[in-house]
Amino acid sequence: MLRRLLPPAAALLATFGATSPGSAAAMYVPYLQAGTPTSMTVMWRSAAPVAAKLRFALVGSPMRELEGPAGIWHQFKLEGLKPGAVYTYEGFDGSAAVGGGTFRTNPAAGTSRFRFAVIGDTGSGTRHQLAVAEQMTAWKPDFVLHVGDVIYERGEDVNFGPRFFAPYGALAARSVIYLSPGNHDYGNPKAANYFAHFEGPRASVADSERWYTTTYGDAQIFGLDTNQPFGEGSVQYRWLAAQLAASRAPWKFAFFHHPPYSGGEHGGSPYVRAAFGPLFEAHDVQVVFAGHDHHYERMKPIDDFAHDGRPTTYLVSGGGGAWLRRAQATAKTAFVRSAYHFLGVEVAGDRLTGSAIGEDGKAFDTWSVNKN
Repeated sequence: MLRRLLPPAAALLATFGATSPGSAAAMYVPYLQAGTPTSMTVMWRSAAPVAAKLRFALVGSPMRELEGPAGIWHQFKLEGLKPGAVYTYEGFDGSAAVGGGTFRTNPAAGTSRFRFAVIGDTGSGTRHQLAVAEQMTAWKPDFVLHVGDVIYERGEDVNFGPRFFAPYGALAARSVIYLSPGNHDYGNPKAANYFAHFEGPRASVADSERWYTTTYGDAQIFGLDTNQPFGEGSVQYRWLAAQLAASRAPWKFAFFHHPPYSGGEHGGSPYVRAAFGPLFEAHDVQVVFAGHDHHYERMKPIDDFAHDGRPTTYLVSGGGGAWLRRAQATAKTAFVRSAYHFLGVEVAGDRLTGSAIGEDGKAFDTWSVNKN
């Protein structure tokens, strides 16, 4: 039995009240990162340097204990885990329990039923962000994809407590939030604050925290960084091309910040479209998620490059909490609305169903995709 569980969002918000620059570090209770079928990373930050411990176990088995060095940041990578299995864990600052919970490792290939959420452009600290976060948490996704701009205005360290861990801390203690950095997250040099807080799953030395891949059942997920070079010939492009060519996953999803197609104020990026579009279509990536423009938009299935009858569905999900912007339909738009929301996506065998769910918990657009 865990001695201390995460408090609800309201209590977290009080706990993570903003600190002034140069003040003592805010404490973050343990949260999950970098989930794969056989590994999980548990992280937290202490208010002052301290030696940390993590206790964990497959449910029904004896607890194991790991010790870490003294410091403010604590990161424990648990490896050799069983796919699709439930584990319990608890973190300690010295002898003091700081929080814990349970998690399920990503299931192995062959698991064809799961659900996940997508959210973006969140870190404003507004009531809209909290309302969307509460609806997303109540929806109980198996995992979450975040398409960037996690912290406004410039990824300030002081804002991670009230603008990420307060709204999402309880969810992040049981479900992995996979993230892709946005341009606002790069508002501090090299997005250092973002990368201090988040860890991507790296299967080999060729993988990077800035772009990475993982699997969840029958899906392979590709997290990209459109703030870094991504054109043909770049390290990121070559990595993605090789990963897609090697993938045998029935479902493939990509997510990143800058949208290839958009009817918003920024508009779609022709550079992202030219680099990634041919790869996505050639390798049957069924759905692509992006943000940056602060609205919701679903494109008609697009087959601009491969022309093989197996199109890609592109979505813009930039209404996670930051101020909304105007958007209008383009020739490629199937549905557009300037509204606060998250995406709820459910995979069941050969069919995927997605919904745009508003801050009132009601879906205002629903769509489906068949596996190619």
